[in-house]
Amino acid sequence: MGVCAEAKTAEKGWALNQISKLSGAHSVLMTAHALRVESISNHYIVVARAPSWQMVIYNPSSKVSFRTSVDKFRGRLAMGSSLLNGNFLEDLPLSNRSKTIEPFLSVKSEHYSVLYKHQSRPRRSLSESPFALSTHDVVGANYWVWAESDAPLIVRSILQKIYKVPIIDRIPLRLILVDSEKHASIELDTKKIQARMIDDSVFAVPSGLRPVGSEEEVLNDADRKFRVNRMIQNFDDWRDVMDREGK
Repeated sequence: MGVCAEAKTAEKGWALNQISKLSGAHSVLMTAHALRVESISNHYIVVARAPSWQMVIYNPSSKVSFRTSVDKFRGRLAMGSSLLNGNFLEDLPLSNRSKTIEPFLSVKSEHYSVLYKHQSRPRRSLSESPFALSTHDVVGANYWVWAESDAPLIVRSILQKIYKVPIIDRIPLRLILVDSEKHASIELDTKKIQARMIDDSVFAVPSGLRPVGSEEEVLNDADRKFRVNRMIQNFDDWRDVMDREGK
């Protein structure tokens, strides 16, 4: 597969390794003028560049791509995320929160901590789907974001949509929820933050990609089809077991 010709210049930027409970492991490269997010778990790459910041989402295995704007980008790039009933984590209320400034790896972070009163506790819920997350009330949340990142707001928005975390004008670093059963859940964590020079060529989009009509289609490669089919078979097997026990 060929690559579109780009001027080979390097710019100061950052490399991050992040893990989302919902969407898996990601390698992030960003500068003031470009963003590249590679999903290790779901086999897609997102590229967006100034000045238009049009997003290109492509699958290097199946050689398909989808183009969209940041406003229209839904972040449905993890298996099961399209079945979420609403945007639970994005809408997590963080009003009346306390904030402290803390070191986080090699950078400075803002740490937001909030406890929810019983009558106003958010509840994680899903539509009638087998992708069951915890349905207990959330009693507390701790959210770390990058305090002094110079990344454009549009880059922060893309990352928040991919990870489905609360919307704050900062790069998300870590989100921990505590439910009413006292279970802590790490929804997002950052394992590495490194300042480095990034060659402009890493943001180039390969040529020869076949366009598709949605984000979800980018992920529909042979591996995804195998995993979905196996999951459906497992559900069918469990249904058979339950049917037999009910007789």
